[in-house]
Amino acid sequence: MYFFPWWTGSLCCLIIGYISVDIKSSIQLTSFGLTTSWAVILIYRWIIGGDIIMARVATMMNVNNSIMFAIIILIIPIIIGGISGLTGKLIRDALD
Repeated sequence: MYFFPWWTGSLCCLIIGYISVDIKSSIQLTSFGLTTSWAVILIYRWIIGGDIIMARVATMMNVNNSIMFAIIILIIPIIIGGISGLTGKLIRDALD
């Protein structure tokens, strides 16, 4: 996720969902994988000086706490990864 755009993670989740055994595992694997990759980048950028901009954006969005804003940011890949994994699984079921 550091070298590619954000949507390449959803394509990877689509492929993982396509090769998954059941719907539950496709949603869990893809949500966990995408959230982990976003969390690593978020923590890395926070350490190298991103805490200042995180605080400013959190204030701008009326979330007055940077930690709460980071948690809100990590909800996004949970949703995107789960939907991508489910879509991959449903595509496989439709083609079978």
